[in-house]
Amino acid sequence: MRPESGSPVRVEQHDTWTELVLQRPHRRNALDIGTAETMLELVSGAPAATERRVLLLRGEGPSFCAGLDLKAMHAGDPHEWISSFFRHWLPLHAALARLDIPVVCAVQGAAINAGAALAFAADFLIVEEEAHVQLGEVRQGLAAPIGIGWLTLRHSAALARRVALRGAPIPGPELVRLGLAHDWAPSGRALERARALAAELSALPAQGVRRTITGLHAAVRGEDALDHFTRIADAAAIRQPAGTATSRIEPVPPQRKARTP
Repeated sequence: MRPESGSPVRVEQHDTWTELVLQRPHRRNALDIGTAETMLELVSGAPAATERRVLLLRGEGPSFCAGLDLKAMHAGDPHEWISSFFRHWLPLHAALARLDIPVVCAVQGAAINAGAALAFAADFLIVEEEAHVQLGEVRQGLAAPIGIGWLTLRHSAALARRVALRGAPIPGPELVRLGLAHDWAPSGRALERARALAAELSALPAQGVRRTITGLHAAVRGEDALDHFTRIADAAAIRQPAGTATSRIEPVPPQRKARTP
């Protein structure tokens, strides 16, 4: 777990847990191809490269993750960019799903679209009270294959439909009420609470945690994680010809006051 200098993702090793930190605050930690590639490399090597017992995901700066880096996408052919991005993005989420250690995520500011999918990948999501998570692709005429994949793995079909079909921003306390987040924290305190939870989880017997996660994997999945996310991406027509909706992605406008599900 040693990214090169200048990497879009920083690794911080604590006594009993590892933190992966998105560090592109000048772009609100928007995801480009290099970020997805680096995260895949780090997460794929997590169990073998560290004895830490918990993985904590977080973002540097005022916002967790603004979604895809649209500036990078439109610098060239958007269709080719999306195809290249998903070559890393799909296996990254499969790797997260296969981990045998708990994943915690701290969200401040906003987690939008692909950022929301990354937040929903956590076993324990801690969100600041004034922050929000928004799986908003439906409002752009698109689907959210990875977000849908995590929602259907972890939650009921009814809740997955409410979140994915409305595409509305959901604030921290409401995420907890819906069962989408583990807890909310006052402004500026999400990371503190996430680290306390990471310490609590890492104090449990490692063998018991791994056996429990292995059992949970067997109970909730009838197919390989990569097959699960790929099937949903294919059904959502993420691999579209140039000139279709994939090449016309626009940012989701902030709607912090919108009604929640």
